[in-house]
Amino acid sequence: MPGKPLDPTDMARRSAQELFSGAVVALGPGIPCRLPSLLPAAGVWFVADSGAVGIQGTVADTSAVNADGDSCALLSGGAYTGVVDIAGILRGGHTDIAVLQPAQVAANGDFVHWTTAATDGLFAPGSAVDMAYGASKVVALMPNKNSDGSSTILGQCSLPADGIGQVEIIITDAAVIGVGPDGLELLEIAPGWTVDEVVAMTDAPLSISSVKE
Repeated sequence: MPGKPLDPTDMARRSAQELFSGAVVALGPGIPCRLPSLLPAAGVWFVADSGAVGIQGTVADTSAVNADGDSCALLSGGAYTGVVDIAGILRGGHTDIAVLQPAQVAANGDFVHWTTAATDGLFAPGSAVDMAYGASKVVALMPNKNSDGSSTILGQCSLPADGIGQVEIIITDAAVIGVGPDGLELLEIAPGWTVDEVVAMTDAPLSISSVKE
């Protein structure tokens, strides 16, 4: 019987291991927006496409909002600015890492950040494209499968891609998967899962030579 999927907070907590002190990290909507509350004083500068720089966590009634539209507090020295300036930050190579929740990721690192009326999420490409191409590293933080049981990780995206070959690592509710020139490599599995279970629910070939259980 398959293991229990990690909850979104635990998924975000695992993604925090990909960050470093002093990093400027662009956050897309969804699960990535949980990160600032988990790392309130870690020296990481979280950026939202709304114009907020230095997000610390969600609070009530502030002028700054995160990518989900929730009010957020800012670190000392943080600021909020207009969408033109924030677009320059995201597109201009001024971020170290982008953490996104794609709808699909392909074996070559392509990702889709939009969905249809028949799928969950209903995200749009929006600034995810800017975040992905402007950051030095892209982390995909997403469920391993959709609510209908279909895989979110595919040999090739079934929808037009928003980022070509941009994803470096995929963190799901069951596993951590690296994206390399030779395809996908299963690096870690979550507690309670087996390698065979993760392989079976992932619709792309997975190398398992260095998996950590």
